[in-house]
Amino acid sequence: MKLTLFKTILRDQLYRPWLTLLLILSIALGVAVVVAVDLANASATRAFQLSTQVIVGKATHQIVGDANGFDDAVYR
Repeated sequence: MKLTLFKTILRDQLYRPWLTLLLILSIALGVAVVVAVDLANASATRAFQLSTQVIVGKATHQIVGDANGFDDAVYR
């Protein structure tokens, strides 16, 4: 059964070699597009993080409350 299936596939590929080549190129193009989109997404995310860090800057102080939180008078 496996040999018959293999012969059928091979015969079809030899009969239409351009379709086989087109199939391989289509798969390669699909993989390339997925990789390109993933790289572009990662690059845009990193650029956004860097620009946010430049705009906001690093904090020099940190406000920390106790277990009860802050008194409302602090906010006024």
